Amino acid sequence: MLLTNVTYINKDQEIAKGNIVITDGVIKIISDIEPCLENYRTSEIIDCSKYIIIPGLINGHYHNGSLLAKGLSKEISINEWGGESLQGKLQTTLFNSLDEGLSEDDYFTICLKGYIDLIKNGVTFVSDSGLSDREPDYLIKAMNLLGIRGVIDVEDKIGQYHTDLNQEIQFTGHLPEEEYIDEETLIQCRKIIEKYNPIMMTHCLENNWRKELINNKYGKSTVELFDEHNILNEKTVLFHCVELSSEDVKIIGSRGSSIVHCPVSNIAGGGIANIKDCLSANINVCIGTDWARYDIWEAMRFAYFLLKINTKRNEFTAEDVFKMVTYNGAKAFGIEDKIGIILDGYYADLVFINRTNSKLYPLINHIEFSNVVHNLIMECREDMIEHVMVKGKWIMRDRKITQVDESKILNDYKEIFQRVYGEYIVEL
Repeated sequence: MLLTNVTYINKDQEIAKGNIVITDGVIKIISDIEPCLENYRTSEIIDCSKYIIIPGLINGHYHNGSLLAKGLSKEISINEWGGESLQGKLQTTLFNSLDEGLSEDDYFTICLKGYIDLIKNGVTFVSDSGLSDREPDYLIKAMNLLGIRGVIDVEDKIGQYHTDLNQEIQFTGHLPEEEYIDEETLIQCRKIIEKYNPIMMTHCLENNWRKELINNKYGKSTVELFDEHNILNEKTVLFHCVELSSEDVKIIGSRGSSIVHCPVSNIAGGGIANIKDCLSANINVCIGTDWARYDIWEAMRFAYFLLKINTKRNEFTAEDVFKMVTYNGAKAFGIEDKIGIILDGYYADLVFINRTNSKLYPLINHIEFSNVVHNLIMECREDMIEHVMVKGKWIMRDRKITQVDESKILNDYKEIFQRVYGEYIVEL
């Protein structure tokens, strides 16, 4: 495949131009003036004059299935979920449905719908922490069918999945959540790391309740406790980190661990992560949509605005935020040499944004000043993303998902939530 007249964001988060040859899913960039350009004219030539092409976006933390829970966690803290109120009972109904109440076909439909929503927003890689007690095979099957990449948290099943050689999907272990931390779980984590050396992920210091659980029990923070047990390293990925202390930041930075910033989810939960200090400590920070959200552009905008609160005007840029959803995300999961930037030898995980949309105007790119990345983050919406490819294969073309009947999945999905919530659904 040959992409001509390409305007793209390069590894330095700058606008570049050229032509892109895709062979066996791998990128090679050539200029218009290279005499060998004609040698690359293959069966499919695509004029990209109307697009800005960006690397596939990386959603660093997501719970597939949680879109069925939109609004169910409003105005209550996580430790109050599943209570005796109608809100709590609806939450319990949903969790029970996902765990065992829905059929296998229903659950698979939910998994597909979750990934379709991400793809249509330009996400080509997702870190999925799931939501159900069911086997992760449904998530694997859905990822493979749609062609999206990702990591799946298989928790205590890492011994079963760590040898799986699926090229587009990795499997991770799980550090214990604060409410389950004890000496036994910490020792077990150390054994898993020594035996399998996997990526290990967990929610960490997401809110004050979880912070106090550990502080009251051990007299220290979760990060300090993990570090004492030698389970923090460059393959550790910590979600949220809203309640980090300055000492926690130093520890995470010294161990080379990554943080997934979930700004929309955190604000709704009553907290704001101190990402400024994390970036200043050279911690690798990426971005996730987390719970009941899929719009990675919304998360980027929130991340940008939060960085600007009580900050020098020029201290953090849109380019810093864009790097979080591309290169930084790839680095967190150990694949920064394969995806996350548009460069020779990298996989062609690409997103085609229609730059003729007037909401992006004015687009200015000059050696002394550029607003392109800034305007993309501020103004890009789902309907501007026309095509998405992974490893040179279209997974969305002309806003249509290529591998499944999207309308059927949507109809089936609507019927599922009608059954889950029954009489409480508002008919519109």
